[in-house]
Amino acid sequence: MLPAKPKPREGLTVDSVQKWYAKRALKAEGTAEGYYSNLGTYWNSLKSQGFSTVDDWVAQVKAEQDSNDVSVRRKWGSELESFINSYVSPNTGRLLKSGSKNFMRYAVESFLHQCLGDRLESYEFSYGTQQEREEQRAKEDTLPVSLDEIRKVYNEGKTRDKAILSTLMCGFGISEWLQFTHEWSKYATDIREGKVPIRVVVTRQKTGITYACFLWDDAVNDLKELLDKRERELGRPLAEADPLFVNQSARPIQDQDVTKAFRRLADRSGVEERHGKGDTGKSYRFRPHEIGRDFFKTQAQLVGIRERRSFVQFSTFAQPKDSPFRTLRLSWRRRNEQSSYSFQASLKSTSS
Repeated sequence: MLPAKPKPREGLTVDSVQKWYAKRALKAEGTAEGYYSNLGTYWNSLKSQGFSTVDDWVAQVKAEQDSNDVSVRRKWGSELESFINSYVSPNTGRLLKSGSKNFMRYAVESFLHQCLGDRLESYEFSYGTQQEREEQRAKEDTLPVSLDEIRKVYNEGKTRDKAILSTLMCGFGISEWLQFTHEWSKYATDIREGKVPIRVVVTRQKTGITYACFLWDDAVNDLKELLDKRERELGRPLAEADPLFVNQSARPIQDQDVTKAFRRLADRSGVEERHGKGDTGKSYRFRPHEIGRDFFKTQAQLVGIRERRSFVQFSTFAQPKDSPFRTLRLSWRRRNEQSSYSFQASLKSTSS
């Protein structure tokens, strides 16, 4: 049985909204109705800015994603955040509570992802009063993680932690990296044989978009060393059901285990000390997502590739024959083109 169409709202009768609603309703009609209502609430604010339909607003957001300025690409998020934090419910006469704020955010974000896919620049929302948000942002260290800092943390790690870093950096988000760890046995033969590169296919949970990451020399070597270590510990070859990455309890690794490992290594290497009482609410710079997709995108932007929709393939470590260093190689290709591009930077000495 097909889901019922939502109650028409001026400016929201366009095909993009109807298709989005229908897709959501197939999963949960109640959620779809709530999302549609919240999108309508935000749309009332957008209409006052001169947009005739929601598609006009989407077209503007799409154009902003081509900007070289990250603040412009994230404008959609900052404006939505400002609206959510100042919106007074007509039913209660009060500001929204955190749950309602999140629901409205997810509704609008879901619609934009439906329209723009993975090209939409991510935005980290902050809820509270304007003063509270400004104070929070003043605490944040906004300097991006550098390759030199990653190198220091990498060299501080042991077998498992080095494999985490060198694979995560190929362009994974933490959720997609965990997907790879769950499906590692698909690539077991390539890992054992030291094949370079290894093509890993994952799907982003947020958008449902599938993409490929390429693991190069450092990542493949680290995976092989980890596999050899696990098999020595178990006294037998790892089977398909055996996890490759495990925590201290010998259970399959989770995102919190990765975060704890990063905190320990960042502190030990001197890259980022553990926060004290005076740092309450402050985010760490050295985080899994920062080392994965965000670092990859930053390096790509530094060499002039800023349109995320052109990122079809991601790749990581490689070692040129004429170089005494292992290097980070970031490669991608544009849709329907055979040409490829790469960025290289020294990661560690082969003697280390």
